[in-house]
Amino acid sequence: MASQSQGIQQLLQAEKRAAEKRAAGKVSEAHKRKNRRLKQETQEKMTILQAYFQQNRDEVLDNLLAFVCDIRPEIHENYRINGKGRKEQLCVQIGMLDAVMEYEASAKLE
Repeated sequence: MASQSQGIQQLLQAEKRAAEKRAAGKVSEAHKRKNRRLKQETQEKMTILQAYFQQNRDEVLDNLLAFVCDIRPEIHENYRINGKGRKEQLCVQIGMLDAVMEYEASAKLE
């Protein structure tokens, strides 16, 4: 009788281990399905992003180059030459430019 009881206990333990393995297998399979789905979604999103990149690449590069190459040199407002502020210095520079232009115009007339 004791050996029968022991055999039944072993059988119950084996069934319990088998049920645990099946449950672990189901969880593992669920993780695998989830990982496959995530990889597929990621791949789809990457494909879309690559398409957007190819469509907009030239325009973005043109805009970037335009911003980088559009240089407008100017004197900083706090810069001082000979104690004169920016506005006074610009007036002097404009006056000098006007004088040069007048000189060139008069040279063409002669």
